[in-house]
Amino acid sequence: MENNQSYDYDEISIKELIEVVLKGKKIIAGITIITLLFAFAFTFYIQKPVYESKTTLLARNVTAKVTDTNIESMQDYINNLSIQSLNTLETYKQQIKSPEVLNDVIESLELSKENYSIDRLNGMISVSIIKDTNLLEITVKSGAPETSSSIANGVSDSFIKFINNLNKNNADQSVEFLKIRVDEQKDKLENSVKSYEEFLNENENIDSVRNEMAILLSKQNEYQGKLETIEFDYNASVINNDINIKTTESKLNEVKKVISETNKKLEVNKNVVGDDILREILSESGLTISDMSNINLKEEIYNENYLNLMSQRNNLTITLQGYINAKDIIKEKYNRELELLNGKITDVTEKLENLQVRYIEMNHRNQLLNNEVSNARQTYELLLNKYNETKITESVEAGEMNLVINSKAYASDNPVSPNKKLNLAIALVLGLMIGVFVVFFMNMWKTDDVKG
Repeated sequence: MENNQSYDYDEISIKELIEVVLKGKKIIAGITIITLLFAFAFTFYIQKPVYESKTTLLARNVTAKVTDTNIESMQDYINNLSIQSLNTLETYKQQIKSPEVLNDVIESLELSKENYSIDRLNGMISVSIIKDTNLLEITVKSGAPETSSSIANGVSDSFIKFINNLNKNNADQSVEFLKIRVDEQKDKLENSVKSYEEFLNENENIDSVRNEMAILLSKQNEYQGKLETIEFDYNASVINNDINIKTTESKLNEVKKVISETNKKLEVNKNVVGDDILREILSESGLTISDMSNINLKEEIYNENYLNLMSQRNNLTITLQGYINAKDIIKEKYNRELELLNGKITDVTEKLENLQVRYIEMNHRNQLLNNEVSNARQTYELLLNKYNETKITESVEAGEMNLVINSKAYASDNPVSPNKKLNLAIALVLGLMIGVFVVFFMNMWKTDDVKG
């Protein structure tokens, strides 16, 4: 039930609104007509037409953003002295409406300074960057089509001239700056070459030092080889001597054993007749030879084998002692040769180390001076080449190289404003809105008076 009442109330309210509008339709129509008449008069008789002309410039040698000012190498530093400085499109956009450019436009077109001040001309000009291109669009709006086109073309010409003069000034400064740097670098190169020549004259040749090092290194290796040979010979001699000692000791022990088992003397039967002395004595005593032949004597004589064995023992003892004494002789000889050879190795090593230190110092100094000369020569050549390049291109119209007129402005007979249809349409909508508002206001006023 409540829903039906709400619906009836809403339906009655909309009907009332429509009735109010229909009752005041004459007022709404009158206000709308008046608004249209006013808009028609303003658009066709009061508002002045505005004509628009556009010209576009193609920018070359531009970067997406301002280049980094950090200079990491001499090449980067010298390249930054280029006569044609790289700018961004945004830089060109801001420079187009500079006072110098606008003032040149006024003078070149002989515009009246009373009617065309720099501020007014600035307001007539707008500059935009065409998206995803290197094109700058210059737009000029004025009350005359010829004026718009001439100012637009004048701005593009003046701006190119402005950039040209700016780059020429930069080129002049670069030439002067480079001339100073070339002279300074030339002096630096000459000083570096002089220092290097003095170093080469005052110091021995590095190659001779290297050869001397090779000779000493060869000697060191030779002595090391001899040291190993001496060590080997010493060990071999010690082993051979030990073998001889053991062999001799073994033989000596065998001889001693045989001696211990051998009789020193032997008993032999001897006839008196065979002994001249006894025979003579017994003859004096009256014995005859026959009698003496029956007389036998026992005699002890040294065993010849025993004596030979003793001789062998003595010889072996002497030989063994010789081998024992030889151990000290071998060791003494080894120590003497070792000391002498180690002394030579130490002497060669010290000389080699001193030479290596001197060679490293000389080589390091040589590389430093050589690099200094090389860097100085490279920098001098870079500066000289850039100086010659800058002098050659100094007279080039750099502005015309960086900026080219892509399309000139032309005079259009169709004004961009006022937009007559749009103005009348706006007036129609505005008149209807004002009329409806007035009708509702009047109805509300009457309703309040009745209630009062």
